[in-house]
Amino acid sequence: MQIETISYKGWENCYRLSDGTIEVIVTGDVGPRIIHFGFVGGENVFKQFPDDIGRSGGNAYRFYGGHRLWHAPENRPRTYEPDNDPIDHFELDGIHYFIPHPEETTGIQKQISVHFKNGTVVIDHTLSNTGLWSVELAPWAITMMRPGGIGIMPLPPHVSQNLQLLPTHAISLWGYTSLNDRRLHFGDQHILVLQTPDITAPLKIGLQVIPEYVWSVGWLAYVNDETMFVKSFHPSDDDADYPDLGSQVELFTDGRFLELETLGNKKILRPDESIKHREYWSLHADVPMPENDTDIGQTILPLVRTAHPTVGRRETGRLRLPK
Repeated sequence: MQIETISYKGWENCYRLSDGTIEVIVTGDVGPRIIHFGFVGGENVFKQFPDDIGRSGGNAYRFYGGHRLWHAPENRPRTYEPDNDPIDHFELDGIHYFIPHPEETTGIQKQISVHFKNGTVVIDHTLSNTGLWSVELAPWAITMMRPGGIGIMPLPPHVSQNLQLLPTHAISLWGYTSLNDRRLHFGDQHILVLQTPDITAPLKIGLQVIPEYVWSVGWLAYVNDETMFVKSFHPSDDDADYPDLGSQVELFTDGRFLELETLGNKKILRPDESIKHREYWSLHADVPMPENDTDIGQTILPLVRTAHPTVGRRETGRLRLPK
């Protein structure tokens, strides 16, 4: 892996990491935000906010764009603690760590680390409680994608009524979401959400899956301009408690962007305790925009399963974790 310190769109201290195929740019003057992700020399697949790019300091929350770490459940003002100050960076055993100061109002310190492994980018998200009181939260990894594409959320497989009498999954809807929204498409095996710039109304949907079938839903994808971004993670198969009515994955869109969101287990984090949530990212070229389950099965699932071999695989009814 190569790393260099660069200036980027007005920020003088950013970090560019690359394995020669994919490049990742992490902000150093604010954040941390993974503000750029793409093929070397290619376009950024992430959304950026031009009015915020290059700015720093101040007490106003700025979205900036790219990928960020929040802690759920969402709440004002706690969730919108500004991340406008410089961060610390260090490297240990080939892993690069990016750490801001603890949040003033919560005492929570965020940390993002980045390294490359087998063609994927491994992103660890860590929340640490530096305060004097316990805080209930869950890690929440949010990736903002450029407009014009389509988000993909897998559903658990169909199962015989003789084998499964109880529900296997549930869909969470936010109060501003309409089931007849033309951006929302339900297939037998996937939910598709279109990012449509001419529709400004927000839409958000979450998915909760029971432990026996959680192995099947550990990824999200976004296809835009024949480039596909995939992120996978390992949902807990124990008695985990997730926020947002139990959602493990979520998709949000409005007229500006689409977000791919994964969540970790909700926990009461005591002083000096930490909780971690890991994602694996991959990027794929020449992927046509899917329209239905058949398209996804033929062109997308083979790529996902090759780049992310631990997702969509069942082993004695449990999630197979990496060694």
